[in-house]
Amino acid sequence: MQNLKDVMLEDIDDVFLETEEFGEKIVLDGHSMLAVVERTDILLRDTADDRGPVVADSVTLYVRKKDIAYGKYYPEKTCYFNGEKWHVLSCDSEDLVTLVLYKERS
Repeated sequence: MQNLKDVMLEDIDDVFLETEEFGEKIVLDGHSMLAVVERTDILLRDTADDRGPVVADSVTLYVRKKDIAYGKYYPEKTCYFNGEKWHVLSCDSEDLVTLVLYKERS
């Protein structure tokens, strides 16, 4: 009998990242992969040029660990998500990598 974690790991591909359910095809730094994308707005309180709080677009990407170079993404690193320049806010990993990106609104 499988434990719950093993069953959930099987569901990552069969349900969670399935494009007909939750997954989307994305391009991150030139590499195509499946991810669950959560779009939100965030308030950046600290800015490098002391402008005060800035509203930014944010995306949280849930990606298979095998599809991403996990150690490559760290806070303030620049990356390209679907052809647009974004910055890494955070990156955590278990069996799925949770990568939070942001970009200031123009």
